[in-house]
Amino acid sequence: RIGIIAASAATVVGSGARTNVDESTSTAILYDRAGVHPQCSEGPLDYIQDCVLPSDYFSYVLSVDPVLDSAMTCEGLGYEFVRIDPPFGFKMYWKGGAQGLSNFSHNFFPGHPRTAEFLNASRDTNPACAHRPPPIVKRHTDAAPTLADDTLTYFDASGTLPQCGEGPASYMTNCVQVVDMVAYFLSRTPTMIPGSHCADKGFKFVSTDNIFPPVRLFWNPNVTESMASYFGAYFSNHTAAFGYLNATRDATTGCKLP
Repeated sequence: RIGIIAASAATVVGSGARTNVDESTSTAILYDRAGVHPQCSEGPLDYIQDCVLPSDYFSYVLSVDPVLDSAMTCEGLGYEFVRIDPPFGFKMYWKGGAQGLSNFSHNFFPGHPRTAEFLNASRDTNPACAHRPPPIVKRHTDAAPTLADDTLTYFDASGTLPQCGEGPASYMTNCVQVVDMVAYFLSRTPTMIPGSHCADKGFKFVSTDNIFPPVRLFWNPNVTESMASYFGAYFSNHTAAFGYLNATRDATTGCKLP
């Protein structure tokens, strides 16, 4: 399903998003064409294309059908301007305006306190983001605790993401929790519990994680959709996520294996 909206569009190779880009224009927007994620990002074409699209995990992961388009405006699609985005500096628009953003923030961010840390790190490792220095969000400086290598589980306590991963506590804490932005953002209440097992919570073992090898992945057997089907549908519109995860894992000290 990854493709180009218009035949004349220039494809952003490896972006994993649909694109409709006219290189003669100077601005572009990034939004969820499916309408599930209510954000629309707008700014200079080169900055949105080369910095925001590859690095703004927040909008990319939460969008069902992420689209980069230089022929439209956020306002023209019915979004309302709310603020300048703190990590990236683009103009942020939202369905429902300021109240819509407030409602979303109230429900999302209490369960995702490390969002700024993810975004600051992805922005700071992308040279294209330095071309237009954005306002900087205060970095998260609390080091992740180092735990003994007993088993630790990582799952969504709300059940929205029906996956559970388990592995050595130090690896789960210092690697997976730091790097796996897909599980983090798709979970409504991402939760880590030391000394516990996924099977004890009713999850059924599926496979070893191919990106984080020490991690065993489990799935809620009461969910009709299989893990393969669930993530197959998701990654068909988010192909760049594999590159994000692999690159960040390889650059993270806590992910190094003996």
